[in-house]
Amino acid sequence: LIREKVRGKFTSVNFEDYLQTGKNPPKRRIRDFMVLGPFVLETGGALEAEYLYERHLVLDRDYLASSGGEEAAVPYLGLRVKNDYFGEEELEWSRGQEKWDCLRFDSGDYNACDRALYATPQRNCVYYAATYIDCKKDFDAVLSYETSGSKLFLNGKLIDNKPYGRVKGLPNYGNQVAISLNKGRNLLMFKIRTGYICDTIDLSLSNCALFPLIARSGNLGLAYPMTTGAFVGSKEEPRQIFPAFVGAFGDSEGGELELEAGAYKENIKLPSLKAGECDYVRLPVPAGKEERELEAKISLFEKGEKAVRSRYIFKTAVYDGFEGTEHVYSDFHFDTTYHQEQQ
Repeated sequence: LIREKVRGKFTSVNFEDYLQTGKNPPKRRIRDFMVLGPFVLETGGALEAEYLYERHLVLDRDYLASSGGEEAAVPYLGLRVKNDYFGEEELEWSRGQEKWDCLRFDSGDYNACDRALYATPQRNCVYYAATYIDCKKDFDAVLSYETSGSKLFLNGKLIDNKPYGRVKGLPNYGNQVAISLNKGRNLLMFKIRTGYICDTIDLSLSNCALFPLIARSGNLGLAYPMTTGAFVGSKEEPRQIFPAFVGAFGDSEGGELELEAGAYKENIKLPSLKAGECDYVRLPVPAGKEERELEAKISLFEKGEKAVRSRYIFKTAVYDGFEGTEHVYSDFHFDTTYHQEQQ
């Protein structure tokens, strides 16, 4: 249905490019997006004064309502959309631009891209960013991303609501959501708000990555691992860390993951997860005295379901002898009167 409704040029990716099919690593990042905005919402004094705690209100409005609504959106380049808010009467879907390894919405000269952004002290606006994912059959995957605060739609359905972005100084793997893609063309659409002083990102989408599954048991699915240069264990027996996400494709009471790499074995308990939620696991794989490929056995099972066994080839690096201390961070927010000085 989506394929039939698209009436112009558009951005898209092929899911098969993200699958491991040979020696070359598969794609991870989704970089090419269509963008629409800004939609600038007029707000009352209460929001202006307490914006730190009410940023989600800016995302609650359906800015595409006059053009059929967010659930029915089928964007393509050049499509014009009615704007019921500050600024131009119509806005046009255009190709997004990448800067600083992020999808940005400014003009490239470090200034806001539209005067309408400053119609209110808090720049209460949103942008939409969308692309299509083409699949030769149904696929499950984990999508990872970071924004300044957003809602995420897949084929018109709201699948993730993260109105508050990553906090300054606290790097992590961002947001993850388990997604099920249909055979054919799928629409992935973000609705992104402006950041604030406590946000790392002012207004952008970054690190949008797609991770297919290597194993699924019941409602739990293990996605392709990532590679890091970090090691655990001892100098004599170093193990390289390969982070991975486990997604819930339905409510799950948890389960267990077993890694068998050579003579090394480790069992990892998996927590209960609601549909769409993801858990982060670290797979410690023994490293050698030189770079090598090591085939490991991975077993995944959800409580009450049969174990599903898979094999995965890890490419390990050589431990460089570094010793350090791992720190664990927690979130925090802070507020200032900076917006008043800016005004």
